[in-house]
Amino acid sequence: MPALSTEEQKFMALSGLRTWCVAAVQQVERINAVRENQLKKRTSDSSVPFNAERHFFIVAAWKVFEHIDWASQLSMFEPSLFDKIEKFRADTKLLRNKNEHVTEYFQARNH
Repeated sequence: MPALSTEEQKFMALSGLRTWCVAAVQQVERINAVRENQLKKRTSDSSVPFNAERHFFIVAAWKVFEHIDWASQLSMFEPSLFDKIEKFRADTKLLRNKNEHVTEYFQARNH
């Protein structure tokens, strides 16, 4: 038996989907702000904030996909509702995996 009832899971899936969608949008805003600041400063360490914000965006975007999957398993939405965002699933997963295993990639280990 699941830890939560189906109705509780639906609530949590929808709440999480909303949370991560908002987080992804906020990260886009943060990335844009960092980029503008980078263009002004052009220092040697100006890529550090961008890389950090990009990583946080990728985490948020992947969480959106996880919650879409959960909501889909619970038959909460018409499958076509997420067609436009689904186009980005493979790229998001690739970026997430590369970020999480960056040292292995640079050291030429298989991942």
